[in-house]
Amino acid sequence: MKMKKFTLLLLLMFSLNSFSQEMSFEYGKISLDGIQITPKLAKQRSQSVSMDAYTSFKKAGSIRGWNIFWGIFGTWELVGGSINLANGYGIGAVDAAIGGVCIGIIPTREAKRRMWMADGVKKYNSALQD
Repeated sequence: MKMKKFTLLLLLMFSLNSFSQEMSFEYGKISLDGIQITPKLAKQRSQSVSMDAYTSFKKAGSIRGWNIFWGIFGTWELVGGSINLANGYGIGAVDAAIGGVCIGIIPTREAKRRMWMADGVKKYNSALQD
């Protein structure tokens, strides 16, 4: 049974690499010949086609990781600040403000991430045509 799965996996890998497939980026989603794929898979796929596209996808992934960090940290500060304010500690306002700023920068960074993903798709498709 394992050999059958392994053979199928190898066949799938070779068949995917045997012809060029164009990527598209619409509504924040990446598609490969009409099938939605993850940004991580797009990064892996682009490594064999264009290192410029790979770099763009890598930057997008890095921004996503930091956005998750800023979201968690901002929430922690916001909740902690609210609790401190409720208990009568004035420093809670500073904590809440820090949390608000951390959460507030995420939409701008998400826009940059989408820009890098769109750039990666464009570079990938350009490399396919060359």
